[in-house]
Amino acid sequence: MNLPTSLEAVAVIILLFIPGYVFQQSMRRAIPFVSKAVDARYFFSLIVCGGVVHLLYAWWTPTLIDWYLDGRLRDHPVAVVIWIVTVVFVTPAILGPIMSWVLMTRWIDQFLTLWGLSGVQRTTTAWMYSTNLGPRWVRVYLKDGTTIGGLYESRSFSDDTGSKDIFLESVYNLDANGDFEDPVPGNVGIWIAHDTISPIMFFRLPEEGPRNGSITAGEAGRIAASAEDRE
Repeated sequence: MNLPTSLEAVAVIILLFIPGYVFQQSMRRAIPFVSKAVDARYFFSLIVCGGVVHLLYAWWTPTLIDWYLDGRLRDHPVAVVIWIVTVVFVTPAILGPIMSWVLMTRWIDQFLTLWGLSGVQRTTTAWMYSTNLGPRWVRVYLKDGTTIGGLYESRSFSDDTGSKDIFLESVYNLDANGDFEDPVPGNVGIWIAHDTISPIMFFRLPEEGPRNGSITAGEAGRIAASAEDRE
């Protein structure tokens, strides 16, 4: 058997790492990883995620390997393309969100704590943790004494690359006590620069009830107050 050429070796490495990369990226929006930097832990996570994908197709991949070793791989272009699309792209993209849900279940997270890989332990900053808790009412206190109330939900955004700024998808008026009132008419969100922010307070959204500007006057304030009591 001939040893693989350098080009073939590179192709094998790519086919091993790309499923792990797609898997990891599809999980990243749901759960934080230990690091976004290219370090040993990053490559370890790529290998583990890619290994899971390839293990699922251990019944299929050997056939392609046999074709390759016999020099017959070019005789099956359709099968090769289907394998690449399925194993390298589609499956890891589907498994990522599923694995995110599994890892966020309470008992799995508690087990991962023993290995230093729980949700909190994978989170690198308090900013990342607080902005990945899900939909929240938010009260932002600025350094100039101004207070901004808003909704942090699916169309909001926070940057964890260093600037730590935040975009709230909807802005609400606040009363004298800081409770939420009506949404600011016609607003489509607000960007707040990191260097203007002092503390930020987060309040749970109710499991049921109005969202995204459909809330009535004073109702948001009562929701935020009751959520603050539960906290």
